[in-house]
Amino acid sequence: MAPIPEARADRTPEPAQCRTNINFAWVKLNKYYSAIDQSPVYYAATVLHPAIRWDFLHRAYRERPDWIGKAQQLIDGLWQEYKQLPVQFERGNYDQLRPIKRAKEVEDSFSSYLDSFKSTTTARLEGNEGDELDRWLQLAGPIEKDCDPFLYWFNKRFEYPRLTRMAIDILSVPPMAAECERVFSSCGNMVSAKRCRLQAETVVVTQTVRSSWLKAGLLDDYDGLLKDVVAKE
Repeated sequence: MAPIPEARADRTPEPAQCRTNINFAWVKLNKYYSAIDQSPVYYAATVLHPAIRWDFLHRAYRERPDWIGKAQQLIDGLWQEYKQLPVQFERGNYDQLRPIKRAKEVEDSFSSYLDSFKSTTTARLEGNEGDELDRWLQLAGPIEKDCDPFLYWFNKRFEYPRLTRMAIDILSVPPMAAECERVFSSCGNMVSAKRCRLQAETVVVTQTVRSSWLKAGLLDDYDGLLKDVVAKE
């Protein structure tokens, strides 16, 4: 058994090799991390989460204030587009709509890590005048850690109509392409050689009901074939 430790020692990388590997790893990480600055979506999704807001970025970038300035520029640029749009939510509309409250996530180490960045700013009353984004950030208050951002913004749709539209648009973007790829595969299975005459509208409606509405629990009274298909997945 003596040769094993010796062989292991001989294969141990030299310090210079370790430094080189670490530097290459940083180069690769910087390549992907710098892609965040190509779109405001990443920063906006963080800031518009009611339980996180700017707290995460200020703590994560505390040694790089220039990064925080860049994030603010990107978010402000996106907000300038939304603040000019007509009001989408008016009091009296959508009264019967309620977003489905998501099940509470199982507590784990990653959730605990995120909890450490949750906003703890004390709430204070402000008037209804002024920029919606600035006014909302000033009203930052303690939020439950399992706050559903969609339910939160739905309840704020009359107070911050344009900011709500921006928040829902941003937070609705899938964080990864896995679900989108599954929808593409489902469409491919649906439009087989024997169903090549299906119209595009039929495919869209079917996939919307099957892949979105049924899985979200929006069609509780539906008792058709698609419900059994979704249940098997």
